[in-house]
Amino acid sequence: MKSAFTSSQQKAIHEQQDYMVNITSSRVRFFSYGVKASRYKDQIIKVPTSLRPHHVYKIKIKKDGFVAPCSIVWLDKNNSSKYEQVFQLGWSGFRIDKKF
Repeated sequence: MKSAFTSSQQKAIHEQQDYMVNITSSRVRFFSYGVKASRYKDQIIKVPTSLRPHHVYKIKIKKDGFVAPCSIVWLDKNNSSKYEQVFQLGWSGFRIDKKF
């Protein structure tokens, strides 16, 4: 997921177009949106069946690559908090913290 996120961030800057990351229980989709169509294909990553996001998340990557800080909670099959994915301020990407 990290390489897809970084790639989408770089494409947003290169194309000067916003990108969206849509996280559902079955997939993580990286895609451009806005006025002009992107020449890049959507990137889709399947979510492992052993994990699911706490709810549907939408993360916007602005055309300058900026991402607002947010956290995504990933749950295991028993609905226990397993991981927290933290998007840090600005352009620094994200980190994943394991929960016990």
